[in-house]
Amino acid sequence: YPGCISLASSLRGCLLLFMGFFRGALVWFAQALESASDAESRAEALIGLAADDVADAQAASARSHLALAADDAADHWRTRTRQAWVTAELSLLAGAPLEAVDAGERALSACRDHSPRHMAKSLLIVEAARGGTASPDLLGEELLRAVALIRAGGWVSLQWPAALIADDLVRAARAPPALMGEVADMRAEGAAAVRAIGQALPPGLREGWLGGPAARRLLASDG
Repeated sequence: YPGCISLASSLRGCLLLFMGFFRGALVWFAQALESASDAESRAEALIGLAADDVADAQAASARSHLALAADDAADHWRTRTRQAWVTAELSLLAGAPLEAVDAGERALSACRDHSPRHMAKSLLIVEAARGGTASPDLLGEELLRAVALIRAGGWVSLQWPAALIADDLVRAARAPPALMGEVADMRAEGAAAVRAIGQALPPGLREGWLGGPAARRLLASDG
């Protein structure tokens, strides 16, 4: 496949970005764009650059990269999904949670018939977007659906963001009763995921990951 070198670089960038190392991720996304040879690999690289921009609070640059990716992303469900994810994150950065919900729901529509893992992450994004604005009776359902998928799939990389979203709702006194019954287990699963990821990382990355705000918060909540 001609785009595999570019896609491999985008994957490395995504892994670094997911753990909070956005400056290191930027190098790999730039390399991915340079070596891109088709629509999918170009879209993945540009969406990665947009996600990196969001992590660095560079909203204008994120919008530009997403706009450049739009045509290339349109032909594949995976790139449509990732485009919608980053659009939702950019909307949250811009203080537009309703737009973030819409983008999260577009992601769900794009991946619904293809990937339970992508569905789980999309549900997490919708829940995070709704967390600060929706009425309490609308909260928790998407998160619990996502957690069921995450547990069934054993996706450690999604356990810790799910736990953080649950913890946010509890701290804001917006968690519904059904979610309150799951929060302790979700926090424990999130802390276990943080430790498992840390153990799998090489020295240098491990310390940065375990010292990051998400890891510290979940490890503290686990006692």
